[in-house]
Amino acid sequence: MTNIEILIKQFPGAIQIPATVAGAAIGYAEQTCYNLISKKQFPLPIRKVRRKNMVALHDLAQYMDGMSMTPVSERPPEKRKVGRPTKAETVARMRQTN
Repeated sequence: MTNIEILIKQFPGAIQIPATVAGAAIGYAEQTCYNLISKKQFPLPIRKVRRKNMVALHDLAQYMDGMSMTPVSERPPEKRKVGRPTKAETVARMRQTN
């Protein structure tokens, strides 16, 4: 079953859904959606319909299709410690690059 079929079953008769609902479908909190929309950084195209921010179902399905193809890294990036690196860390990093 494709993403568009799942979305059509989830929102019967709808062509567009509120941006906050679309954001929740891709993992954003409601306030995060509002913040991204105001900064014009929301990952989906937004359409204004009677003062509401709406997203087309086919745009959401295309975005979700692209999300599933991105590889997931096995471990998160290593966090750097606060402050200047120690001499041992600097030497180890230089050995890794050479």
